[in-house]
Amino acid sequence: RIKAEKNLQIEKTHFEKLFENAPAAILVLDKDSKIDNTNNKFQQIFYTKKEEIVGKDIYSCLSFANEPSFNSFLDVIKSGSTDTIQLSHVDNQTKKQLLFSVTGTSISFDDEYLGIFLLFRDITEETLTKKSLQIAKEKAEESDKLKTAFLSNMSHEIRTPMNAIIGFSELLSDPDLDNETKVSYISI
Repeated sequence: RIKAEKNLQIEKTHFEKLFENAPAAILVLDKDSKIDNTNNKFQQIFYTKKEEIVGKDIYSCLSFANEPSFNSFLDVIKSGSTDTIQLSHVDNQTKKQLLFSVTGTSISFDDEYLGIFLLFRDITEETLTKKSLQIAKEKAEESDKLKTAFLSNMSHEIRTPMNAIIGFSELLSDPDLDNETKVSYISI
């Protein structure tokens, strides 16, 4: 029994260290949507302290929780599913808009709903990079279309006078052509 308790304590310590030092922000809600736990990354991103928000209703602590899409998301999770949502949040310090991918999963034991586990991943830079790449791709495609149109137009513009030059060259090669006509053709 002592060995089992020690192993349980070791596993609990491993989990706590992993939870606290995870590179993603983690928020745990109880069955009444009250904040049960947060990790260090969550506290850094949302400028909160664990002791200030644990035990409080998520809707009173975090502004994004009042969004209808977030409420629908929580309802899906409470039903026993795992789901992901994109969520925007304004950083309190920098006033920049941040975008998060939030994955939620229901916590249950012996078929009893205990709460929700939420994992927040900052995808702001990733999203901005994708938008930049999309804009660059669209510009490159437009540039390619313009280049093709330019080359097609230039081909036409060059071909027209070249046909005239070739035609007059053939006329000038006629041995029966008088001098006055040759001079007229050359000037044309």
